[in-house]
Amino acid sequence: DDQLKIRGMRVEPGEIEAVLARHPGLEASAVGVWRDAAGARLVGYTVWRDGDGGSGAERPDLREWLRRELPEHMVPSAWVTLDALPLTANGKLDRAALPVPDGRGGLPPEPPRTDAERDVAEVWREVLGVDGIGRDDGFFDVGGDSIRSLSVVAGLRRRGYRLDLQRLFTHQTVAELAAALTRGDGPGPADAPATEAFGLLGPEDLAKLTGGDR
Repeated sequence: DDQLKIRGMRVEPGEIEAVLARHPGLEASAVGVWRDAAGARLVGYTVWRDGDGGSGAERPDLREWLRRELPEHMVPSAWVTLDALPLTANGKLDRAALPVPDGRGGLPPEPPRTDAERDVAEVWREVLGVDGIGRDDGFFDVGGDSIRSLSVVAGLRRRGYRLDLQRLFTHQTVAELAAALTRGDGPGPADAPATEAFGLLGPEDLAKLTGGDR
């Protein structure tokens, strides 16, 4: 009864919550779904022990924690840190009261400064359907995931940049990715993975990105 459908894949939040419950730094956690212009995405809600994780520094580690046991499509792309989970009068999780995800922690975004940063932010806006992306926003924090990363690579290549998927994953903010971009007319040896964005993924490559599901 709790199953969700995210981009055509069936997801049961309880399975994700069971893995999160084993994380030593978490006091409590929940998983919900948020729908916006970019479509449906999973959102993880965390209550850290003694306030740990409030800065968001542990969130990438939390994603890696989940990827050890779950396929990529079951890893939330947005995270919200709470002081406590909302409960109903009966003491059960009140999913309807879970807040809207905000990857910036409520801070106003700093606008892009350079042409490259503006190009990156614009491509993210086109792919994710999220307005007001700032230079310090992280790709996964504003709703990105492994599947949508292919569209980002394609979008930036159309604007004349050389980019591979690895660079997108290791330079996750707008500013970091923009600084790592180079201009070029075609893919070179280090740029070869970018051809995946044009539908040239093999079955094994796609399985690695999606955790075995297509």
